[in-house]
Amino acid sequence: MSNTKPDKTLNYESWMDIISLFDIQGKSRFTIINKSNWVIIVQVTSSEPSQNNRDGIPVLPYKSLLIKDGFTGVYAISVGGKGEITAQDGDVYGHVPDGALTGGRAVNVQFYSESNIKKGLQFYIRKSFPLVDAVRGLGPLASGESAYILFKTGSKKVIFKSRIVSYIGEEFSLEIFSNPIVLAGNEGDQVAPSNFNTVNPQQTTVQVFKNVDLTGGSEGSAIDDEPEYYFGGTATGQRVGNSIPEGSERILNKDVVFLIKITNTGGGTGRFSYFGEWFEGEPDLPIQ
Repeated sequence: MSNTKPDKTLNYESWMDIISLFDIQGKSRFTIINKSNWVIIVQVTSSEPSQNNRDGIPVLPYKSLLIKDGFTGVYAISVGGKGEITAQDGDVYGHVPDGALTGGRAVNVQFYSESNIKKGLQFYIRKSFPLVDAVRGLGPLASGESAYILFKTGSKKVIFKSRIVSYIGEEFSLEIFSNPIVLAGNEGDQVAPSNFNTVNPQQTTVQVFKNVDLTGGSEGSAIDDEPEYYFGGTATGQRVGNSIPEGSERILNKDVVFLIKITNTGGGTGRFSYFGEWFEGEPDLPIQ
């Protein structure tokens, strides 16, 4: 990487003159690189924008923006907090191509889950109640029987991306509760969340427990007005692709506890499999 400038801290309270900040010589193209967790806004203008002005080109965290030849001035401001940025003479990979913001250029994009997995920040768990699994001591749910999964977030926010269930049985219900009370020693068996990325996986901040015992405790407060029901037959297997509609992910705050309750509400025993996946980190929207 040629002639990269030293990192600088960008304000979030007032616009900063990028030309002066990085001592940019002449009017040849250069690239601004956002090295922070905040979105920055850039304006190519000869005069400093007003303090409350937030118009301009947004540069997402760890992305870059090419400033083309012939600029008269460049100003930037961070959104949300102070952020580290740098600049480099010329072009670097990752800038917004000419025409991309005006419909004149195609840009390759990827879904959030794909990006999250590449960064090692998407995790998953599964819990099953099969006909028999002697090795793991698993079996079906009897009529009226409930099973619990305890889900604790840690130092990062969690965006629950999908929930997939498979089942054979007449009827099942799934409920989610916030702030359950589980006595010490009754949390059950800890489950190690899996990471989709086996090359550079990041450490999860979430704790998950199965076989939870609510003796002396309580389920907490239901977050929905009624359970989510799954209706099926007693012989043919059913599968619900993703019972979280796309684009309707559930966002969980840091350091909170949730309880997932699965109940066989039909007659006879039933087999059920639960799969859930989530991302850990800050949402990139909304831009404040």
